[in-house]
Amino acid sequence: MLLYSEFWQQCIENLYAVFDAVLGKGLIYLREIDGAL
Repeated sequence: MLLYSEFWQQCIENLYAVFDAVLGKGLIYLREIDGAL
């Protein structure tokens, strides 16, 4: 059960990291579009 719990914790952390990276890139992209207009 401990391994199972650690596995899911790792998955959630990875998802958050990916989400954070995508969101960060998205915000930079939006800012560039906003600056170009």
